[in-house]
Amino acid sequence: MKPFIIPVLRLMNETFSDIFGYYPLDEEEMKKFASDYMMVLDPEFVKIVTDQGNVISFFIAMPDLGPALQKAKGKLLPLDILSQRDLKRTIT
Repeated sequence: MKPFIIPVLRLMNETFSDIFGYYPLDEEEMKKFASDYMMVLDPEFVKIVTDQGNVISFFIAMPDLGPALQKAKGKLLPLDILSQRDLKRTIT
């Protein structure tokens, strides 16, 4: 999944460029965005469609982080990172 993150974000920039209020990500922002969200993305909830190696479509779903954030009292520091078990419980 990791090698597709930047191509997915490039496709997002291309697709959403005509939408009012959309601000395209530059390469540095894409790398930061990718590193920030890799820890909460579950590969089972990410679907990427390619054609001859090019990303042509994607779908990303994320669990509801609200209940887990409440349990962690709103902290997202490295030592307070939510366990996957807590995140998966919020999906059901």
